[in-house]
Amino acid sequence: PSAAAELPAVDSHDEQGLLYLLYTSGSTGRPKGVLVSRASFANLCDWYIGFANISVETPVLLMIPVGFDASLKNIFAPLMQGATLVLAPATRFDPPSLLAQIEAEGVALINTAPSALYALLSADQANDYHSLRQLRMFAVGGEALDLERVRPWLQSAACQAELANIYGPTECTDIAVACKADKALWLARTQVCIGRPIQNLQALIVDDELALCPPGVAGELLLGGVGVAQGYQNLPEATAASFVSSPLVLGSGKLYRTGDYCRFDADGNLAITDRKKDLIK
Repeated sequence: PSAAAELPAVDSHDEQGLLYLLYTSGSTGRPKGVLVSRASFANLCDWYIGFANISVETPVLLMIPVGFDASLKNIFAPLMQGATLVLAPATRFDPPSLLAQIEAEGVALINTAPSALYALLSADQANDYHSLRQLRMFAVGGEALDLERVRPWLQSAACQAELANIYGPTECTDIAVACKADKALWLARTQVCIGRPIQNLQALIVDDELALCPPGVAGELLLGGVGVAQGYQNLPEATAASFVSSPLVLGSGKLYRTGDYCRFDADGNLAITDRKKDLIK
């Protein structure tokens, strides 16, 4: 309550000004209000439109509740393009009903957690994934992707979609790193990666002294660039601990300490190797 007692100032004409304040569970303990600027969110939507090839002919299914930051790009990016936003029922998660809606509305893009993808695939498997045949992209994030659980769908003739694995904390405006590939490339993979930084973001792997790790060596993932939030509302100590100054950051601003251990693979893609701290989602 004390963190929300003083509302932050808002200037609707300032590109770097606050767009929203969104609370995240973050690390264990007290929830923190993340301050995200207009410029950060504009960068996210601009990237998402290009990444998912969203046009007026791209019906997008909104499965993620609006209380989560991941919902925001799925609301505004389609509407910015004049696309149809298909709303999933605001009731319990029912895969058969959702599959019927996806097929009836001709949904082309879905973004949700891997666990929801697994449930949809399980419900549609007996139907040879017929309800998902018109999908152009299925983007997942928020949890580790288990390739073995999606392999039967990727191997099916009905799968014509790209599968995207996207990663990012609320403190970096939802998505900071992403990869996408068609089913042939995913089926050829032996390990899951989260890809490369999106436009105007920077990813660094550092050791405990915040020095850069050599390529292939695991260390903590730090994120910089336009997507990094302004900090936590009314929590200066937590902000100072998570948003650090470094000569490594591009331009002005801070690097956000994700708490995730990652490494760059031989292709220059990021792969998560461990968590530095337990997180409550």
